[in-house]
Amino acid sequence: MSRPAPARRAIQACVLATFIAVLAACALPVAETPRPEAPVPTPANLIDATDPQPISDIAWRYGEAAWGKDSLRDPIIRAKMGEIDYEIEFYGCKEGRDCQDLRFVARREIGKIAPKAVAEWNAGRRFGKLRRLDKTDLGHRIEVEMNVTLAGGVTRQNLDIVFDWWRVVVDDFASLEGVSGS
Repeated sequence: MSRPAPARRAIQACVLATFIAVLAACALPVAETPRPEAPVPTPANLIDATDPQPISDIAWRYGEAAWGKDSLRDPIIRAKMGEIDYEIEFYGCKEGRDCQDLRFVARREIGKIAPKAVAEWNAGRRFGKLRRLDKTDLGHRIEVEMNVTLAGGVTRQNLDIVFDWWRVVVDDFASLEGVSGS
């Protein structure tokens, strides 16, 4: 059943008015939430990335670990879990201090591994992302990484759980075999 012409025009006018109102709302500038000029201090008894020592202490529970500075003068922890060497890189630093985030990363050589195998490995895991870096005489150099933010601080127990998840990632990474393909 067809609506009378005046009713149809009223509905069309209403739809057009609504459409114009939505477009106008989209064109308005989005109010930005102001960021504090200085970060909020981390509460006592929480660990953040401003001091590498407590992070290094937890890393020692899983194997050798020593911290120093990288080429940008940011903290870096060089450590070992089982037979795998890895690093904990500090990010979001200001002049080598007041860092916010960590990047756990391990690298090794492997036989040839196809991009599809890398994608399947990544799809099957919640933590740790695998990447092919470059070809070598034996196959490929690969790395696995896991990023963590400590902004605002975390409990020692939470950071220990992060390391335990990294242990799972490293174990899977250590057992990864080359897969035919290019």
